[in-house]
Amino acid sequence: AAAVPGRNGVAVRAFMASTAASDAMQEKRVAGEYTAANVQVLEALDGVRKRPGMYIGSTGPRGLHHLVYEILDNAVDEAQAGYATEINVVFHDDNSVSVTDNGRGIPTDIHPQTKKSCVETVLTLMHAGGKFGGSTSSYSVAGGLHGVGLSVVNALSEALEVTVCRDGKEYRQHYSRGKPLTTLSSTTLPDESSRQGSCIRFWPDKEIFTTTIEFDFSTISSRIRELAFLNPELTITLTKEEQDAQVQHNEYCYAGGLVEYVAWLNNDKKPLHDPIAFRKELDGIIVDVSLQWCSDSYSDTVLGYANSIRTVDGGTHIEGLKTSLTRTINSFAKKSKIMKDKDISLSGEHVREGMTCIISVKVPNPEFEGQTK
Repeated sequence: AAAVPGRNGVAVRAFMASTAASDAMQEKRVAGEYTAANVQVLEALDGVRKRPGMYIGSTGPRGLHHLVYEILDNAVDEAQAGYATEINVVFHDDNSVSVTDNGRGIPTDIHPQTKKSCVETVLTLMHAGGKFGGSTSSYSVAGGLHGVGLSVVNALSEALEVTVCRDGKEYRQHYSRGKPLTTLSSTTLPDESSRQGSCIRFWPDKEIFTTTIEFDFSTISSRIRELAFLNPELTITLTKEEQDAQVQHNEYCYAGGLVEYVAWLNNDKKPLHDPIAFRKELDGIIVDVSLQWCSDSYSDTVLGYANSIRTVDGGTHIEGLKTSLTRTINSFAKKSKIMKDKDISLSGEHVREGMTCIISVKVPNPEFEGQTK
């Protein structure tokens, strides 16, 4: 280190790396060059397998159950479009899950862009789906928005079977880790058969879900119960099989919709009145609200849903509800002389104390944050 004159005459000592260290650093720089050869381009579904957490949240139990939700939400979208009335979810004894609906069935004709069947297109290509909105969309309202749900489940399954019944035929195809093992085969259904719909059965990949592959009946059933409350015209069954025998079987159908949901949530409380319900449709947007106050509760429960997807982080629908509720209660209290005009207005916390409320909106083009919603 050499001393060199500095400001105000104070010597500044300069420290230099040794020649050996300097050469080693130069070699490291050369070895760590960043060129086009370092940039990897993954096939779409290989990218899913490389970074599964980006699409399903995690490779633990949360992500494992999210696979079921992706297929289930597709079936519910078919019901929301008015084409399906029944969904059957089965946990098989070989750690596979099947989700069957009686909707229109995935289209089987050849897609003009990919030159493959529509079934293979939606199962193997990212951002291929019928829910992107616009005049060509088959769904005015949907929870699946990105066209990646089915293909992500396919990519993260060591095996997947798809069965489609439509136009008097049954179509089948087998996949493994996102790749088709067979071509789409078809058989003619008996003349008297009116079967139609889609069935997806998948076996989660042990290479991806390394901790455990065990589906929890109560976790899936709570999600199914939610969906049944939000879609009164829909019946959903959940079955657990062991050695081809049913060990658990639940059926969910709530014709009362959100009114029954609120009553179910307040089952162990002391309600002050029957649940109140509102429904309004405007410009293609449907808003359903049900609420009830209880005398023995000091907090509020407000659950929001957009296209049957729970909006856990809130949203404009929940904020709008809270604001209008506070304004309406204060306005009514002053008009009916319960409160004087000069009195301080009730705050939102006071208005909502002891209240249980569900708000469900059906919106043509909602914005969710990320694929896991």
